[in-house]
Amino acid sequence: MFNIEMTDTERIHQLGGVACVAKLLGFSLQRVQNWIGRGAIPPAVKIAYPQHFLFPLSPSRGDQGEKGMPSTPNPKSDAKAPR
Repeated sequence: MFNIEMTDTERIHQLGGVACVAKLLGFSLQRVQNWIGRGAIPPAVKIAYPQHFLFPLSPSRGDQGEKGMPSTPNPKSDAKAPR
């Protein structure tokens, strides 16, 4: 569940960790690891990827999907199948 007091480091871990976030954003592991070391995700990155860093993670986005990557909503799977 989203915590308004969540730190950037906690958000990275909630998204699946350094490797998952690096892959998700197309950044190097070292770059994302540096954010952990500094304790902050750069504001420009948060603005470029608001769906991951500026809004609460919904259960569908916060759950771990295949290979530890955060799952993304699939509108087609939410639609009811015709009878």
